[in-house]
Amino acid sequence: MLTTQEMRELTGNPSNIRNVSVISHRGHGKSTLIASLVEQCGIKMHHSVNRDEAVKLTSRPVSMLHVKPGVDSQSPDERDFLINLVDLGSHFDPVIITDGAIIVVDVMEGFTNQTEILLRKALMERIKPVLFVNKLDLAIFEFSSDDLFARLRGIIEQVNAILRGHRDSALGDLGVSPELGSVAFGSVLQGWAWNVPQFARRHAAEFGMDEKKMATLLWGDNYYDPVAKTWGTSDTGVSGELLERTFNKFIIDPIRRIHDACMNSHNFLALGEHGIRIPMEEQSLEDVQLYVAAMKRFTSLASALSELMILHLPSPVTAQKYRCDLLYDGRRDESHQAISNCDAYSHLMAYVSTFFATSAKRSFVAVARVFSGTISTGQKVRIQGPGYYHGGKSDIFITSIEDVSVVVLNGCLESIDECTAGNIVVISGIAQFLLTSGTITTSEKAKNFYAAKVSSEFLVEVAIDVTKPEDLPKLIQVMKRLSKSCPFVACRVSDAGEHIVGGPDEESLDIAIAELEEYAGVPITRSEPFTHFRETVRAQSSKVCLAKSPNKHNRLFVKAEPLDVEIVNAVESRVLGHAKDQGERSITMLEGLGWHMAAARKVWCFGPEFIGPNMLVDMTKGASHIHEIRDGCVSAFQWATKEGCLADEPMRGVRCNILDAFMFSDAIHRGNGQIIPTLRRAVYASLLTAEPAIMEPVFRTEISFPAADLDFVKNTLKQRDGRVVFGDLGTVCKVTAHLPVQKSFGLSKALRSNVTGTVTFQSVFDHWETMEGSPLESGSTVEDVVKCIRKRKGLHEDIPPLDKFLDKL
Repeated sequence: MLTTQEMRELTGNPSNIRNVSVISHRGHGKSTLIASLVEQCGIKMHHSVNRDEAVKLTSRPVSMLHVKPGVDSQSPDERDFLINLVDLGSHFDPVIITDGAIIVVDVMEGFTNQTEILLRKALMERIKPVLFVNKLDLAIFEFSSDDLFARLRGIIEQVNAILRGHRDSALGDLGVSPELGSVAFGSVLQGWAWNVPQFARRHAAEFGMDEKKMATLLWGDNYYDPVAKTWGTSDTGVSGELLERTFNKFIIDPIRRIHDACMNSHNFLALGEHGIRIPMEEQSLEDVQLYVAAMKRFTSLASALSELMILHLPSPVTAQKYRCDLLYDGRRDESHQAISNCDAYSHLMAYVSTFFATSAKRSFVAVARVFSGTISTGQKVRIQGPGYYHGGKSDIFITSIEDVSVVVLNGCLESIDECTAGNIVVISGIAQFLLTSGTITTSEKAKNFYAAKVSSEFLVEVAIDVTKPEDLPKLIQVMKRLSKSCPFVACRVSDAGEHIVGGPDEESLDIAIAELEEYAGVPITRSEPFTHFRETVRAQSSKVCLAKSPNKHNRLFVKAEPLDVEIVNAVESRVLGHAKDQGERSITMLEGLGWHMAAARKVWCFGPEFIGPNMLVDMTKGASHIHEIRDGCVSAFQWATKEGCLADEPMRGVRCNILDAFMFSDAIHRGNGQIIPTLRRAVYASLLTAEPAIMEPVFRTEISFPAADLDFVKNTLKQRDGRVVFGDLGTVCKVTAHLPVQKSFGLSKALRSNVTGTVTFQSVFDHWETMEGSPLESGSTVEDVVKCIRKRKGLHEDIPPLDKFLDKL
């Protein structure tokens, strides 16, 4: 039991805090892991908690008290660690509120495509991972010892191939190692887990060996000869008998013996040989329940994961030093320094990652990470939304914090009034100012944190409506709730007035719409799913495109060309972007991407929304008043790249060069009202003369199915223009294919209704791919796609002609 004061003291020691997210494929045990840990380590408070504020643990942060393994000290500073564990959903990144991640992998299904995508996203955010292999309760009795070891080693090798392939000097060697304890194995459903060092400590004294040395011998191709009493890498003993692998002999076999002692005879003497003492009140349990109780005493989930998180994941003090550049928009200002140092005595800098609704009051509270300073109840703060720019006056609010809480045992909110840097907290009173994320600060000079990125874009959307007009207010209210509380779903109203729900795939939308119907309590109709496209160019503009201002006094000359793939990738991965200062951007381009200094310094902006993979470059020489019209040109470029001229879709991979400009001498005739429409038309004209093309999103689809259905699955993918890129053909086949998103609709249902056995299906966004053909070519497939998009958006079906945008001298 903790008092509120003890809880504050626990949150006030950032060196003993671990902020950890849990990522995995759907159904691999992520939510069960959190629930089991909370049951064993959840914080209990002395006074009664407010049951009206109880929340679900799934996708919510929960604070737990862990004791550092191997520490006998009675000092809380050395012994007690606060773990803030966050389940961020199978389609949502472990974003900036956590510093470490537990990768949960189902040993029966293996390391999946979805887990790989989430892991790569975590590495991009400099989130350090550890590995937990789940469902050993099934695998130990499903496979032979050698087959189980091979399966475990294969999963670890797959994970390490990704970790060690990620080059980041700030993180160092990221590989996970069973010998070092950065890999744990167990069953979250039954509440037990172990790692190799735990068994090394059990046997080190027996063999008179150092624990670290013992741990290296318990993993890999190592064998123990009981006759010669020697260790080696040969599986044959001195007397010629076949030796058992040390992993099997000292780890797996004892677990099997515990199982046999519980299931067959309730042999408590045999359990005692393993140091397991079953209380009298539990000795009458049924076989399986007795086995679970014995395993929890033999090696509990809490003890194994405590080692995993405390010893192998960084504290906020350590992590914020090397993550600060990726977290914060400013460069070398006082906020940057405060965040880097995890300074509790500096001004407040906190990031709101998401909202969730309390169960009883149905009010929204925010999940936030405090990076510097202290946040407290009643504190006056600045709320800076994603649209706020330093010095601007939009998307910024001044308000007071109503309450600061943490989530404790049973998912209840416990008010602690204040919390210092390094913690994840729940904040009340700011839901009306932010939709999903934002920055909280007490400094007027502070800039924004970078917004979190979801693991997949909202590529699949449907239009929804109610059957009765009087039910529309209920639908709108529930859509607002869903937008705040569900991070992998986006709700919006289109320009045509339709209510749109978007998600990363069709299955996520089915779940979201089912929740909408449940909460709204009214029947909901839905359209066929549709996806988004991108507009791009294949070549340089065939001519210099001229656009005149509405008053005919100003002229802009523009050409478009494809943007280098390296630049596109750098912008989308945030290496480059409008928020970076020009000097840093120039150096990055020069050293890593081969740009000349002059060209690098003339990049005006990226777009759309200043972070998109399109670039506006000033290539003029001696043009008068060119810098006076820069703001207008930048605004026009954001507009043009967000709504292209082909299908009103965003542009991607387009570089627009302003080659020349003739401006009227009187400033009143070259204001934004004249410049913005002019450059927009020039950009459109340059795109239409540069071999325009349409890019479609492509899923990376992973399908597991019985071998007997291989031909059906391959033919189904072929009919949908899918390309198989990997195949593991065994009793259970696993196929990975690249599949266009627009051709993926209905695939899951088609497979599950026609495949004879169990089929698992998972799709994640992989890349953008240029469609064959030209949208300007009559009768082409791409033209049909463009017409369908324009018709759905309420536009004229035909692409506007070049003459609409191109002027003549």
